[in-house]
Amino acid sequence: MHLIYQEAAEVAVWLGDEDKESLLAWELIEDFERCQGDVNATRDLINISRERQFAGLLSLFRRDYFWRIWVVQEITCAQKARVHCGSKTISWSNLHRIGNDMERLRETLRDTIYRNKPAALFSLMTGGPKSLKVASDETFVEEKAPPLFDLLQLHMSKLSTDPHDKVYGLMGIASDGSSFGPIDYARSPRATFVHTACCIIRNTKKLNAICLRQDDDNIYNLPSWVPDWERRNLHPSHRVVGLHIRRPPFAAAKDTHADAKFKEDKEVLLTSGFVVDIITTAAKPLYLDGPESETTPTLIAFHNWFTVYTNNVREKDLDVFARTFCGGAWYPQYSEFEKDLSQRLVFFFAEYHGIPQVLEAREYAMVSSAALRMHAKRFIVTRTKLAGLAPQEAQEGDKIVVLLGCDFPVVMRDMGSYWKLIGEVYVDGIMYGEAMESFPSSIYEKCTFSIR
Repeated sequence: MHLIYQEAAEVAVWLGDEDKESLLAWELIEDFERCQGDVNATRDLINISRERQFAGLLSLFRRDYFWRIWVVQEITCAQKARVHCGSKTISWSNLHRIGNDMERLRETLRDTIYRNKPAALFSLMTGGPKSLKVASDETFVEEKAPPLFDLLQLHMSKLSTDPHDKVYGLMGIASDGSSFGPIDYARSPRATFVHTACCIIRNTKKLNAICLRQDDDNIYNLPSWVPDWERRNLHPSHRVVGLHIRRPPFAAAKDTHADAKFKEDKEVLLTSGFVVDIITTAAKPLYLDGPESETTPTLIAFHNWFTVYTNNVREKDLDVFARTFCGGAWYPQYSEFEKDLSQRLVFFFAEYHGIPQVLEAREYAMVSSAALRMHAKRFIVTRTKLAGLAPQEAQEGDKIVVLLGCDFPVVMRDMGSYWKLIGEVYVDGIMYGEAMESFPSSIYEKCTFSIR
């Protein structure tokens, strides 16, 4: 299929009919085009009087077209594309450039339009045309194509009518697609997702793929180590933010490779690692039912987590807590919301008790951004007094495990005859291979985990 788009003179992108919101968006788009990339001229367009136009642009970037998995292949392979929305039209390259122009002025947008709406700002920065590129603005070249796992991570939020297509829709632009085997729609979605996980683990010799499990409803009864790539989850408003986005990237198992084997018709993953610690205290989880701008649930959870920290950790190092409650460094796209660590904590406490109105817009944005990091997670403390941020399903008695070939520690539950993977976990002090320095030893003994 990708060859059709590569050989086409031009690919037409139909966003749908125009409406009031899209017409407002197009007023802004045309003004951006007239700026021709001039930063100062573009900055002058960003003011509160254009709030409705920016809302229209965000709505345009959230149209169904941009969420379809097959569209990724269309746009990636197209030599040239043109966008149509009713009677309005613009070249794809110009629309993409406008996205880049706004990204360069992200701080201005935050301060004027999106004071306490980091998710909306993030959608504007990464949605629309920017959400469909697999790597860069360059024409797709098969020799530079990303591997399937990278594509799946990048496009986890995309939709497909057939669940198979969350994987198959990306095969044509994956560098390792040939190792996957034939595309088989007769295979069940469950078997497809299991096969995909096995292929990724074999190709990468890493276990990072198993960390994308998101405490989902698991309608396919997948083994706990197999991600469900379908965009159907228990977190309709907000996806769970994974550790793979953090920079610098984590390397809990350093440069080791996984020695994974698959048993019982790929139902069981056998792999090596070691138990680092045991969860002894778990705070209440934070689950965002509504918008992240409703900060009260986040502040309540923050205070509960901080109480758990101060009551259970010997050395009350605020830097440790400040890193841990957001799972390490904030995502680069949200870097403008990050403050000095001690100042960040002061504002969190101040907001909980009420702060001057003049600070609300500026500082509530920070809480809203933190909420997206904390969503569907809980603060934990281990037996050796390490602090961590774990999946909301984690509970006291669960083990903190480092698996060889996995960049992130994981929470595992001993089920007697097998282990259940709960998910990845941020544990301050072991994210960059510190535990590996004592492995193997009398402290950390190598084990084989049978995960199902």
